[in-house]
Amino acid sequence: MMIKSDSSERRKFIRVNCPCKVILHNPERVLDTHTENISAGGIRVILNHEVKEHDLVGLEIYLIAEPVKCEGRIVWVITHRGEFDTGIEFYEISDKDRFVVDEYIKRVVMEGNCDGK
Repeated sequence: MMIKSDSSERRKFIRVNCPCKVILHNPERVLDTHTENISAGGIRVILNHEVKEHDLVGLEIYLIAEPVKCEGRIVWVITHRGEFDTGIEFYEISDKDRFVVDEYIKRVVMEGNCDGK
């Protein structure tokens, strides 16, 4: 697990590299993947189907037993060997779900593990 902070990359949020199951919904299909990293502002995932920048997608992110459900906006996509490295910002997320994400990241930073045990 790797933790990156704002200072090295001018990011607004600390992000952690933890593989969490993600289900992404768009009008064309449902994609099952996992996070490459997560922050309070969004996630990075690798997809096997292309999505377009600025598209809105439904997200279910399994950090704990109950998934965080929110809407995300595709910020960037990099194609590499038939896969799509994709950055998604949280676009519409409830206060409760944002709190769950924030607490998960804090715990990972403090404890140094992703599994929640």
